[in-house]
Amino acid sequence: MVKTTKTLEMCRENVYYRVTDEKNKKGGMKMLGMMMDFLRDSIDPVFAKGMLTIYNSTTSVIMGIAAVVAIAQLFQENKDSENDKEEEKPLKRCAGELFLVVAIIFFCYGEYCKLHYYEVPNINFYDSYEKVEKEISAPGSIADIVYDEAANQRENEDVEESDGEFKVYGINYVPGSLIYHRMGEKVDIILYVTWDKGRKPIPKAEKLDFEFDREKIQPCAEDKFKITASPFLFCSKAKYLGDSSDMVLYNYYDLSKHQVIISLLDAETRKIVQMKRGQLSKPMVFEKLQPGIYYYAVEADGYSPYVSPYSLQVVAGGKKDGWEGAYVSMRETKEESEDEEFRVLVWAGDDYPLPNTKLKAYIEHPNELEEEKENFYKMATDENGFLFFEEDLMNGARPIERRYQLYWNRWMLLSYEDESRDSAVEVEVKDGLGIARLAER
Repeated sequence: MVKTTKTLEMCRENVYYRVTDEKNKKGGMKMLGMMMDFLRDSIDPVFAKGMLTIYNSTTSVIMGIAAVVAIAQLFQENKDSENDKEEEKPLKRCAGELFLVVAIIFFCYGEYCKLHYYEVPNINFYDSYEKVEKEISAPGSIADIVYDEAANQRENEDVEESDGEFKVYGINYVPGSLIYHRMGEKVDIILYVTWDKGRKPIPKAEKLDFEFDREKIQPCAEDKFKITASPFLFCSKAKYLGDSSDMVLYNYYDLSKHQVIISLLDAETRKIVQMKRGQLSKPMVFEKLQPGIYYYAVEADGYSPYVSPYSLQVVAGGKKDGWEGAYVSMRETKEESEDEEFRVLVWAGDDYPLPNTKLKAYIEHPNELEEEKENFYKMATDENGFLFFEEDLMNGARPIERRYQLYWNRWMLLSYEDESRDSAVEVEVKDGLGIARLAER
């Protein structure tokens, strides 16, 4: 009976120690996890990048100096120095020990950063693919290569020699940023590649003024975003009751091969993430974007640079009813400015204003394409003969006034809804009022 009791007590003790062991392990893991979270969220954003920059070159030096100081202190304790006062010995020893502790902390934190952070290469966009590939070192690994239309076309061509080369126009992380990863894990790098024959573009996007306002963030529908930059044609302003107003810009498509550079930048660091070069009026798609907040800048020769006044937010899986793209109105950098703002009053001949009539409006411009000549806007006059967009008068929140502003060397034509452009008449503008005299019916 006594033997059985002792055996049971030993079993209970073993179970107790095993359970206690497991609890201690779990408690230790939890504490380690909390410490790692604290480092990643609070300490790393401030110190990690600087630590990685100086760690490799200074750690061995600091540790060496600390070791020399510590050893010197040990020898000093065995010597009776006649020149040192008794109270100075503890101070020297404390200074040496403190220096050693700081060096050890520096070393441990540096090793932690080295094992858990990957610094994305500061690549120059439109460098050759081979050059960028060499700059990506472990744990970074090229997981995917996204070819644009030009690169895909070149891949399908059965040509051995050409005057162009594959160039990188984007990467899925902000160049120079730190990417946290678990020890031993790879960091997947996606490169965006084009086939380019021209010189490397030199954008000024990172130097252009941009004010990051967290209240002006627009969600994206997907992990891609389409931007189309076209020349500015005219704008229209509507005024509503209560002094509220809105303004809409209208573009025209220019296929005369004006080169344009569109840069997608990280809103926090203002560093370019992707950069595409193409033609005005040709849509450019930035795809496979990492979750984050971005903005874009557009540059073209002969046009004023444009920076988006809002930011774009990409979230995993996209956001329903989010933005899919944007149209940018590029204004030419010529001395001529926009014409004055004006309202339009439509007359039936010289007799009386033409009320409640559906019309078509055409905007002519010098570089107009043949197929654009038939493009028109659906318009209508109110009960007083003033010109509005047709949807203005059908909308519940009807504007009380609609003004127009043409860019230099553009003009507006009006015709009846059922007539062609050949019968359209020009709107003559003077002192803020445009008059169109249509044939009386």
